[in-house]
Amino acid sequence: MVIKVGHASNPANHVRINDNSVSRDHLEVEMIDDDTLRIKDLGSTNGTSIGT
Repeated sequence: MVIKVGHASNPANHVRINDNSVSRDHLEVEMIDDDTLRIKDLGSTNGTSIGT
């Protein structure tokens, strides 16, 4: 299962965020198994960080 996250202007995203710091196609979250998620930045302008 892959969930796309990005700016609200892109209807293809599963999670749409209305914030200019979020790129149109920002990141993907993939469920590997019950205990593991993979976060992949899609070349976003501001990057992706976890736990900050």
